[in-house]
Amino acid sequence: MFDNMAYYSVLVIAGLITACLFIFGLVCLIAFFLNIFRLIMGRFNRKLERCHSCGNTISTSAIVCPHCGHHYGKSKGALNTILGSLFGAILCTGGGFVALAELVNLFNDK
Repeated sequence: MFDNMAYYSVLVIAGLITACLFIFGLVCLIAFFLNIFRLIMGRFNRKLERCHSCGNTISTSAIVCPHCGHHYGKSKGALNTILGSLFGAILCTGGGFVALAELVNLFNDK
């Protein structure tokens, strides 16, 4: 009885890991297309923007407003770049297919 429970719990955990890999791969793929869209629309090509606090014009790469000192703390993550999101999508989707193949082998072994 406990053998069966352990087997099914391993199947459930392996299935959850596989599903998470596919979901994260899909999120990375969506981020990839959003980054391309933003690049085409010129959102990353802007050099200046208005400060949220004082309204003066500041650089889009500014971390602190030079006029009022408002802290922005911007940082680009891997998913905010086109290559990073493409690499994440390929890696996670490929890992999902490998995990799915192992899950099918595990399911067929019993």
